Amino acid sequence: MGEGTIAHSRRYRSFEIGVIDENSSYLGVDRRILMENAGAAVARVVEREAPSLSTAKILVVAGPGNNGGDAFVAARHLASRAARVSVVLLARPEQIKTHEASANWEALTRMRRSVELHPAGTLEELQPLRRLFEEADIILDGIFGTGIRGEVREPYRTAINLINSARALKVSIDVPSGLDPDTGGHTIAVRPDVTVTLHGPKSFMDMPAELIGRVYVEPIGAPPDAETIAGPGDLVHALSRLRRPSTAIVEGEG
Repeated sequence: MGEGTIAHSRRYRSFEIGVIDENSSYLGVDRRILMENAGAAVARVVEREAPSLSTAKILVVAGPGNNGGDAFVAARHLASRAARVSVVLLARPEQIKTHEASANWEALTRMRRSVELHPAGTLEELQPLRRLFEEADIILDGIFGTGIRGEVREPYRTAINLINSARALKVSIDVPSGLDPDTGGHTIAVRPDVTVTLHGPKSFMDMPAELIGRVYVEPIGAPPDAETIAGPGDLVHALSRLRRPSTAIVEGEG
């Protein structure tokens, strides 16, 4: 296990990460800053694992949530290192769920000379892109983060299968997509060579290495106070427990 320099030793559950993100924003370190730090950290790990980036074909597979936003930032940083980067967005651009993720997608649209963009919100749109998975040297998995709930549906299911079938070095951002970050439960999940988990250790890290690969734990600049104050994140979590629906379909929330 490779780990960034962090002060944390305990395992974080997914709801705690949401609380920390919200409290960080309250303390002046908003989600866009955290996303920038996360994507930059992922790019550094990729460079550590595959130093010859200038000759590598990198495929970034992103969902419409903030895990996808982290992937967009990583794509930009990797392109700045002269890597050949393609991004498959498993949604239409207008379906991107948060302002910060959308802003980072928009930044990529202005980098047409260095990054290829392929929106694929349906299985029919994904099928012609199979060659990108087959030809990639490195694949970044940014489909789901800690927000996964319920059944994995198309086109996510096929994308996960394509990633697993590829010969590329596979790097998952925060949590291997499809894996429950708290229990490790899954019906289908990316099986990465490397997982870059963000902020601190997560419960899934007790899973066997064949399910999560080598794990790097990377800090992303959340203030330590975000864990100790009773802030807005704690209130949001309490309210969500009161109105939580009984069923859900996975759409790549985090």
